[in-house]
Amino acid sequence: MALNIKNQRVCDLAREAAERFNTTQVDVIERALQELLHSEEQRRAERYERIMAIVNEIHDSMTDEEREALRNVDREIYDEDGLPR
Repeated sequence: MALNIKNQRVCDLAREAAERFNTTQVDVIERALQELLHSEEQRRAERYERIMAIVNEIHDSMTDEEREALRNVDREIYDEDGLPR
């Protein structure tokens, strides 16, 4: 599949990076996209871990009675399939 880039700045950057790393423009674009996707994956994983730490902290701070009260509210609001009543 062909990719036709009509942005001169992008073409110039690809050419410069290819020269600097002694490789092809396709290779530097592929590497840049892989790094971008990996970076985003890392960011999402770190965010998920932070959220789960907060959730666990809240859960640990609750009493059994408070947890049961929340479950009761859930049962009142949602049916057995998790859909709103």
